[in-house]
Amino acid sequence: MKNETASVEIDSYSDDWSQLKGVLIYVKPSFVDTGLEQKRALSLLRGKYKQYRAMLGDSTPVVKMEPEHVVSWGLD
Repeated sequence: MKNETASVEIDSYSDDWSQLKGVLIYVKPSFVDTGLEQKRALSLLRGKYKQYRAMLGDSTPVVKMEPEHVVSWGLD
């Protein structure tokens, strides 16, 4: 993997910037393409999204995101 950093942002936008709320999670991504962790991830995806049942083969890799740092704003 060329870029070994990624982030996930979850926020609630408002035109009134004093009301902005969110969380930014910096993660270390890695591909998981074998083993129990990969099989469990595929099973969870197939269980939640029926269209994935036909789309995802048993050897489909998944991206694991391990949180390294969390930043939040506007949360009480």
